[in-house]
Amino acid sequence: MSEVRPAFEQPFDELNNLKDFLLEVQPFLLSTDETERQDALDALFEELWVLYATAYLQGVNEANTQLQSNFEADPERFTAQALRPIAGKTFVERVEEYAPAGDIESIYRVADTDAHRLYVNGEVDAAIASGATTKTWHTMEDFRVRDTHTYLEGVTVGIEDYFATYDGDEALMPGDFTLAENNVNCRCWLTFNY
Repeated sequence: MSEVRPAFEQPFDELNNLKDFLLEVQPFLLSTDETERQDALDALFEELWVLYATAYLQGVNEANTQLQSNFEADPERFTAQALRPIAGKTFVERVEEYAPAGDIESIYRVADTDAHRLYVNGEVDAAIASGATTKTWHTMEDFRVRDTHTYLEGVTVGIEDYFATYDGDEALMPGDFTLAENNVNCRCWLTFNY
């Protein structure tokens, strides 16, 4: 099986659209009018939800293509994964930390990181349902890859087993570590085998 970088690393329209949306909503996040601020925050969460659902479905499709399977995404599984706390906080809590200051760069970083995590989560869900037995960690193999992820390059584990970094952190997949510094801006990806 040839290894190719996942489709998620190709131009992702929803992330590009989010940048534009964040610029539009920023003044309302900073508004002194409570209703305007809350409406802007609600619109932001709706936009993020669409981004996350799209990323998850792209991950499912990528794994289905790779494994020649036909797993159908489970909306309840997606919701549980989207709302699951990472490093003790949900995406809602992380965004709410940055919204009052109108910190759209940090909000974008949260969105990008969680979209990637949900993309990989969709892949893993499809791989498990399809009967894959192993998964292999891959990095982008460039200067931006953090040391703890370089350490995992090419490591293969059982489909439901954890990857362990040299700093003692563990994850079932990229973006799933307990330490935030091992998740933020992660671009790693997986391949699967039967």
